[in-house]
Amino acid sequence: MANFGSIVDWVLRLEDRTLAGKTVNLGDGAGWTRFGMTSKNGRGVPWEFWNDVMGAPRMNNDLALIVAKHFYWNEFWTPMQLTHLQNDELAATLMSFGVNDGVERATKLLQQALGLQVDGKLGPVTLAAVLKNDSAILASELRAAQENFYHAVVALHPDRLKDLAGWVKRARAVYPDLP
Repeated sequence: MANFGSIVDWVLRLEDRTLAGKTVNLGDGAGWTRFGMTSKNGRGVPWEFWNDVMGAPRMNNDLALIVAKHFYWNEFWTPMQLTHLQNDELAATLMSFGVNDGVERATKLLQQALGLQVDGKLGPVTLAAVLKNDSAILASELRAAQENFYHAVVALHPDRLKDLAGWVKRARAVYPDLP
């Protein structure tokens, strides 16, 4: 069974190396970002998680990390059924891509790597195929496919070239090491 605790810590450090919890607006249309979570997609997260506007005190880092881990569990770990995976490297690779580009996109990439019908839904067929494959090889194939995906995004949207180096660095990250 994959280890959520160590994997979420790794993903959080991909998002915020020092876990300083700085809130920024990256200008990408997603609003405020903290620990890789965005105010646009952070359903149910209290406003004080993001900022200290409107007189509300900003949430301290210890509490904010608990909120972030809970969010990652509900929005990525559980929908991607990562608990069922036997290999932390594969689970971390999938979670990292899911956090960066969405659960459906990560699942489609996984299904492509497995040679399955691509529907973006991680159901029993996809899970069974994952469990039959060598996890380390599959994780490596997924990282390469993720990097190719980012190059394809830039080919279609040249204005995203500014993001490519960071995306490639993330795609090449191998759990448990940080790039």
